Amino acid sequence: MQEALVSPAPTSALGKPLGASSVARARAYFASDSRRAFQTALGLLWLLDGALQFQSFMYSKGFVGVLTGMASGQPGWLASSINWAAHIAQRELTVFNTLFALTQVLIGVGLLYRRTVRPALAASFAWALVVWWFGEGFGMLFAGTASPLTGAPGAVLLYAIVGLLVWPSERPGGLVGIRGARAIWATLWLVMSYLWLLGPNSGADSTANAIMMAPAGMTAPAGAGWLNRLESSASTAAQGHGLEIALVLALVSAVIGVAVAKNWRARPFLALAIVLSLGYWVIGQGFGGILYTGSATDPNAGPVFVLLALVLYSLTPGRAPRPAALLTPLLAVVSAAVVVAAAATAAQTPAPRAQPVAYGSPFDGEAISPPVSAPPISLRNYVGVPVNLSQYQGQAVLLTFVYSHCETVCAQITSELGQALTAMPPTERHRVQIIAVSVDPRGDTPASIAAFLRRSGIRRTARMQYLIGSVTRLRPIWREWGLSGGASAGQILNPDAAVYGISAAGEVMTSYSEFFTPQQIIHDAKRLEVL
Repeated sequence: MQEALVSPAPTSALGKPLGASSVARARAYFASDSRRAFQTALGLLWLLDGALQFQSFMYSKGFVGVLTGMASGQPGWLASSINWAAHIAQRELTVFNTLFALTQVLIGVGLLYRRTVRPALAASFAWALVVWWFGEGFGMLFAGTASPLTGAPGAVLLYAIVGLLVWPSERPGGLVGIRGARAIWATLWLVMSYLWLLGPNSGADSTANAIMMAPAGMTAPAGAGWLNRLESSASTAAQGHGLEIALVLALVSAVIGVAVAKNWRARPFLALAIVLSLGYWVIGQGFGGILYTGSATDPNAGPVFVLLALVLYSLTPGRAPRPAALLTPLLAVVSAAVVVAAAATAAQTPAPRAQPVAYGSPFDGEAISPPVSAPPISLRNYVGVPVNLSQYQGQAVLLTFVYSHCETVCAQITSELGQALTAMPPTERHRVQIIAVSVDPRGDTPASIAAFLRRSGIRRTARMQYLIGSVTRLRPIWREWGLSGGASAGQILNPDAAVYGISAAGEVMTSYSEFFTPQQIIHDAKRLEVL
């Protein structure tokens, strides 16, 4: 009798106990079919972007510097619009950046919640356009420096494209259908094929330099030694073979685009696209910098290209792919990245200044304590005159490492240094020397350097000694100054420095990130020249 009074456990429509498998319930909600699984993956990527946007760096002047850096080399109308947006954001950066981050978080949450998928996707289209314009400079396509290796045509554009294809509807391919999806895919890969053939991407050392400039490629942040070694090895292997690499990858990209568009052995070519995109993500994009830099705004284009390829794979005739089999690895990677980014953000202190200053330091830059003797540099400048770093003892020296085909960070660094020098009183200016050391031995020709200096506003050779040499001559100098995972003095100096300040006594006393201001240089030069 007593047993008859016990209510049976609730069961589902399939007769299985409710709550028996949380994993099964989560799969039914987040990955009931391929489209729903893709929506979930896209939502996690948006959440990752939102978490990264809460990093303390984004509340500093450094983030504004990233935005204005997108204006370099752009057409006038685009450069002015980017600078205008950065100026507006700078006025109330804490408020605006928090709104940026919350927008992305809300889009991500909206995609994870079934009832709000459509409004979340609609919002993502508008926000993606804003970010692609003002945050990515249209992927630098108009500047002529966009490279598939480093993330062109821009991650956020791919977010919007995936959103179009996974829009909830009865027909496969979402808002654009299967034909539209294939046409978009072909357009993307044909554009990337064209980009590989551009001069900045097809020079003898273009690929090697792009890899070297990737996160952890030129320097090795704490914990990133393995990535530095991998990228350094890839850069060395690519040295001098940029044209061949560009031609091969241009051809491969075009075939991938056309084969999928024509549905000719589409699945093998989609698999090839996934492998290629993952290679770009690791070697050329350094995982987007999300693991080590503290300044990444997204994971870059690699994982989004993988997601887009999986969407196309699900639309290709053949045995219906299982959502879990397609997405489990990608979901695991993205979920782990979300957790890491959120943990890193939570552990950070309130937004610091873009350029940290040691307590009691007389410098606006980051003081190197104790100071170290500057490693020797003896090279010729780009017009053939021998230059030795020691000849400038008695003056303040500002040292940087750049290359002439770099239209973004390098151009910004030299431009800011030139502005600082111009703004100094004449009585102080002649006691300050700027020295740039090449990181592109083959690409830095006298003609390219002269054009680079003109674009940067530094026209006279004496104002900036741009030093060049062979790989054999330059590599030991890079190593001594901490580039390419350098040892020796590189263990003491700041591996993330874009500029070093050297005192009149020949000691390295301060360093500056790439987001320094001319005012910091002017302030510190006065102290360097008397120390």
